[in-house]
Amino acid sequence: MSFKKVITAIRQGQSFIVTSHLNPDGDALGSMLALGAGLAALGKKVKIYSRDGVPKNLAFLPGSGAVSKELTLDEPFDAGFLVDCAERKRAGEFYEKSHGIRRFIVVDHHIKSGKSGDINLIDPKAPSTGELVYRLLKKLKVSITPEIAIPIYCTLITDTGNFCYSNTNHKVLRTASELVRLGAEPWFIAKNVYESYSVARYHALGKVLQTMEFSPDGRIAWATVSQALLKETGAALDDIDGFINFLRSIRTVEVAIQFREDSPQTYKVSLRSKDFVDVASIAARFEGGGHIRASGCTVPGSLAEVKSKILGAVQEALKKI
Repeated sequence: MSFKKVITAIRQGQSFIVTSHLNPDGDALGSMLALGAGLAALGKKVKIYSRDGVPKNLAFLPGSGAVSKELTLDEPFDAGFLVDCAERKRAGEFYEKSHGIRRFIVVDHHIKSGKSGDINLIDPKAPSTGELVYRLLKKLKVSITPEIAIPIYCTLITDTGNFCYSNTNHKVLRTASELVRLGAEPWFIAKNVYESYSVARYHALGKVLQTMEFSPDGRIAWATVSQALLKETGAALDDIDGFINFLRSIRTVEVAIQFREDSPQTYKVSLRSKDFVDVASIAARFEGGGHIRASGCTVPGSLAEVKSKILGAVQEALKKI
């Protein structure tokens, strides 16, 4: 890893932009906000950018009101941070094609991350990208205020499934304890992230579960989120976050799949596994990626075509275990 190179770049630079992938989740936004606050504490000029803005259930995070949805191609920055993903195109066209950003720094924890930045800080063993940001800020001697501790704690609970997933260990819990001591309130954060959903979410959930299908042996479960369903229920994309976990929680299921229609010929595919299947490798076959137990990809084609490709790949993987 390149903590030293990132630290040097921060100390040498004065202006930074921090962003992440489109439709940011808890790890993405929490990492952005914590890093932005840390850079500001060092006296740096910081812009936090998200083309898709802030999800409703994460708007409570300190600093979220300063997130900008606007970026021009020639805005000058000494460096641009890309957190929780490694490909500039995943942050949107303006970030990808910017000619005002002098160099790019990737901070990520996904196992299939490529080294697309000029500097790459990647640790697949980290429970969240936010945990990497936390380590970086401590190395920079930044005082960890509640404005930093709260979003970092949010990255931990969202990427460890409230400390239930296989990436939870004694180190994660120790870090969480430190963050609570530094001002992160577990119930306040959990209430906002997990118990502040819209009514539209539950209307959508009921309809999505009605689309649920299973393989003959019950080891694969899948469901579909269509544009028509979203329109009918009034649900936004962040309202359907986590639906796939209902499928994975079924006793017989090893792999859960969600097909979300982005357009009539494009589907965002989410993959989750319980114990054995490396879904990151499956997603990589379709130019996607993520974690061994949670990954995704975007696949062109009709729903029938996309289902055939993905289910075939999953069935192939199941035969090997």
